[in-house]
Parts: sequence; structure tokens; C-alpha cells
Amino acid sequence: MITLPPQLIKEAVVGKSTIRYGDIPPTKTSDENTAILFIAGQKSPLERFFALSEYFSQYYRTYNYEIPGFGVAKRNPASPATIQTLSDEIGEFIEKVITEPKVIIVAGSVAFWFATQALLDNKNIQQRVVKLISLFGMLGKDTFTISPIKKSIVLATCNLAKTRIMTNLVESLLRNDRIVRWYSKHLIRKRHLSHLPIETQREFEEFEIFLIKTGDWGIHFSTLSQYLTKNIERTKHISTPLLALYTQNDEYFPLENQKRMFAQVYTDITWVKMESKRHAPLIVKDYKEYRDIVPETTITEFLTRSGTV
Repeated sequence: MITLPPQLIKEAVVGKSTIRYGDIPPTKTSDENTAILFIAGQKSPLERFFALSEYFSQYYRTYNYEIPGFGVAKRNPASPATIQTLSDEIGEFIEKVITEPKVIIVAGSVAFWFATQALLDNKNIQQRVVKLISLFGMLGKDTFTISPIKKSIVLATCNLAKTRIMTNLVESLLRNDRIVRWYSKHLIRKRHLSHLPIETQREFEEFEIFLIKTGDWGIHFSTLSQYLTKNIERTKHISTPLLALYTQNDEYFPLENQKRMFAQVYTDITWVKMESKRHAPLIVKDYKEYRDIVPETTITEFLTRSGTV
């Protein structure tokens, strides 16, 4: 099981939920007026990509934000997981928790949508955010590549499964150790972990089993249905510089879709290819692994442009 240094994990009340976040001090002397906010995507507790936060902490103090309901911390039932609510909570976290006046957002997958919406909705947040980095990001249903038939099946499944009765049934099945281990062995290990040493495979597999058993599947199905039916609500353009990292092997968001959607919102975009074999790494255990996906010079050159670092 992947564990984190307890002294780096903190809690805060955002919206109506108590969230977990990582607070990683910079590993080098840096500008104390700037911080990085790292936000991972669907079903991503702090543990999944904490090593990436450590990677970015070589530049600045880094906050690793766990979206309430997407990780270990449970979401308050009184606060539905709508895209608007998730975006508002990110804005509130920046205002309440991050003390540095300048913020660089690094957001993965669907979290990039939430972060972008937060900037569009909150002028104060947009003024504080001086750079953005998208890791395999998306901005709505038109970013996806999915056949109409498959989309209909997925939406029908989501609409059925997100009801409380079906959610309870799904979660009871997924807490069955035999079912979960079969799923993990035949789907997760073969698809995502087969290239790793056997001991690492087992460690990551146990982590995925933990997530399956503890995850809020009602929120998972509810948010997935929103991703497939909505696009970002753009009210204006954003001139904040954006580094958009992509992979040619993205099974969800083709590059041409990303470029079209991003251009509707952002006016200053730099596109850089990542050497990733799929949409995103399942888990990154050591930040040094990240250097094989994105060379440090790529990040550093972007951050030093216009004197950010």
C-alpha cells in the first residue's frame, strides 16, 4: 500500500466538505510569492500522483488538492458533485488556503476543466493564476472520442448506477474481495501494470483494490455522465499562458479535439508532446519516473518565460 508522509497531509473545509491536501515545501530556494497547485483527475486520491507534486516542488511550494469525493475523503452529501460546484471549490481553496499571491495551476484530465471554469467564474482567481499546465486535459464532451452507441450505453449505465439504490448495490459488489481481485488481475494488472516488476505490480494492485473498495461510485457515475453531455461554459477568453502536454497515445482525448476545445478558451497555448503510453500514468511512485515522460527542460523553460521562476 502506498503511504504518504503524515506531516505533509492537511485538511481544510471547502464548500461543505472536509478535504485532504498535500503541502510540500520547495526542495530548492524559490520565490516565496509563488506556489503551484496540483490537481489530479477522476478517482485520484493524493496517493496516486503525490510523486508528481514532489516533482513540481523543485520549483515552488506545491499544494496537492484532492477533489472531495474523488479520493479518500468523503464528500458531504449536501453538496452534489456538479462541475460548477467542483470548480467553485477549487476557487475557494485558492482563496482560503494558498497564501502565496501568485499561483501556477497544474491540472490533469477532467481537473483541467474544473480549474479553467474557476478562472472563468472568478476574476480574483484569474488575476492570481499566472500560468497553467494541462496534463492530458479536457474541456467537455467534445474533447472525447467515443462512438454514439458506446456513449449511449455508458450514459444509460451512469444514469441507472448513480441512483442511491444502484450505487449501494454496485458498492456492495465491489467490496467483495473475490470480485475485486478478479477485476484487478484481469483488467488493471494486464492493461496498466504488466510492464512493471512483479513486486511493484502487487503494490499498485493493492492500492487500486483499496480505491475500488473505498471509492464513492455514485459520484463517479454522476460526474462521468456530466463529462459526456456538457462542454465548458465559456463567458470570455483567458490570456494566461498555458502549457498543454499531450500524448499521441491518448485513448480518450485525441489531440485535434483538445486543440479545438482549448482554442475556444485560451489565447496563449504551447503544445508539447509527452512520451506516455496511454492517457495518463496509472500511478507514479517516484518523481524521477516523471522525467522520462516530460523532460525537466520543458517545464523549466515554460516557467521561466516572462520571469515566472
